[in-house]
Amino acid sequence: MSFLRRMLCLVVGIELIVALGFAAWRMTRSAPPELHLSRLPPLTAEALQSLRAHVWNDRGETWQELGEACLAFGYCAEAEVCLRQAVARLPARYSTRYMHACSLERLSRWEEANQQFQSAIALGSRQQLQTCQSQIGRNCLRLGDLPGAEAAWAACPDMPGAQVERARLLARTGRSEAALSILGPLREDSALDVRTEMVAVQVFLELGRSGDAMQAAERADRAVSHYRIANPQDILEPIRSRYGLNAILGRGAELDRTNQPIATAAVFEEVFQSTPVEFLEMVLPTGARLDLQNHHPEAALAKYEILSQRMDIHPEVRLVWGGALEEAGQLDLALEQWQRASAAQPTAMLHQLLASGLGAQGDEDAARQEQFAARLQQAVDLYRTNQLAVALSQLNELSRELPEESRVFFYRGLVHSALGQRSAADADFQQCLKIDPLNGKARERLVDE
Repeated sequence: MSFLRRMLCLVVGIELIVALGFAAWRMTRSAPPELHLSRLPPLTAEALQSLRAHVWNDRGETWQELGEACLAFGYCAEAEVCLRQAVARLPARYSTRYMHACSLERLSRWEEANQQFQSAIALGSRQQLQTCQSQIGRNCLRLGDLPGAEAAWAACPDMPGAQVERARLLARTGRSEAALSILGPLREDSALDVRTEMVAVQVFLELGRSGDAMQAAERADRAVSHYRIANPQDILEPIRSRYGLNAILGRGAELDRTNQPIATAAVFEEVFQSTPVEFLEMVLPTGARLDLQNHHPEAALAKYEILSQRMDIHPEVRLVWGGALEEAGQLDLALEQWQRASAAQPTAMLHQLLASGLGAQGDEDAARQEQFAARLQQAVDLYRTNQLAVALSQLNELSRELPEESRVFFYRGLVHSALGQRSAADADFQQCLKIDPLNGKARERLVDE
C-alpha cells in the first residue's frame, strides 16, 4: 500500500472516530425540555428560547437558570426537569436544591419536595434553614402529617408566620394553652396582624374566654397581614423581571420610581406599539397614567378604552381614568368612573373627588353627601390603622353635625369597644339601632357585649 493510501485511510479513520464520538455525546447528552411558550408575550418567549439554546450539558448553572425561569413563568414540569439536572451537577449548592424543592412543591410532589428541602438545610444559613423548615411544615400539613408539621414549624423561632401556623395547629389539636403561649409575644407587637388575631379568637373561644375573644376579633377587624409563611413567589418575582417584556417593564418602573415621567413614558409607549393586544393589560394602566402625568389626556383615554375592552378594571385604575376624563373636559364620564370605583372599593379620596365634581355640576345635596362620606371614611381608615384617639375625635365631630346618621354611631361604637369602653360602645350601638332598627351588625355587637 502506497504512502498516500495509508494517509487517506488514517484520515478516514480519524473522521470515523470523531463522528462516532460526537454521535455518542449527542446520545448521552441531556437535552433541555421543549418549551411551548405561546401564552407568553413574544419578547419574553424569545428570551426563554434563547436561554434554552445556551444550556450546556456539563454546566449546572445554565440548567439552574433555565429551570428558575421556567418556574417563574409557570412551566413547573419543565422547571423540575431542568432543576433536577442542575442538582446532579451542583449537589452542594443551597439555591439549586431549594429551587428544585420549590418546583416539586408546585407539582404537588410534597414528599419529594421535603426531601430536597431537608438536603438544602445542611447547605444554608440559619435564615435559609428556617425558610426550608417553614415550607416542610406546610407540606407535612398537606400530607396529613401533623406531628411533622409541628416539629418543622417549631424549628423556625425567628419566623412569626411559621409560629402563627404552629399555634393554629396546636389549637386544632386541642392544645389551646400551648397555642396561647406562642401567640402572646406575637400579639404584643405594635403591628396588628390579622392572622394572629383570628387564631387568638379561636383559642380564646376554646378556653371559654369570650371577652378576650371579642377583643381579638376587634383587633382583627382593623389589622392587616404582616406575618406570613415563606413563599417562593417572593423569589420568583425578581426572576421574572430579568426576561423579555418583564425586563423592559422593570426598567420602566425604575425610571418611574426616580421621577422621570417622560423617559418612562417612552419605554411604555415602545412596548405598547410592539406588544400583541392580548398582552397589553401588563402595559396599559401604567402607560395611561404616564400619558396623563405628561399632559396627554387624549392618549391616556385611548389606552383606557382598549383596556376596558380587555379586562375588569381595578378601582385604582378607574380613579386615574376619571382624572384623565376630567382633564379632557368630560366631567360626566369622570364621575361615572369614580362612582364605579367607589362602589367597588370606597376611599376618602374618591368621595372627595365625587364631592368636587358634583359640586361643579351644581348638585349641592349630592356633593354634601359625598363630603360626609369622605370624612366618615377617613375616620374608619384611622380606626382600621389603630389610630383610635384621632378616629374618636373625628366621629365625635360628625355625631354633633349629623345626629341622625346611624353609621357614625356604629363606627364610634367600634372605636369605644376597641378602647375597652364597653358602656360607651353599648350606648353608641343602641343609638345606631334607634336610628336604623334593621342594622344587624349593631345588634350583633350588643348581643356580644
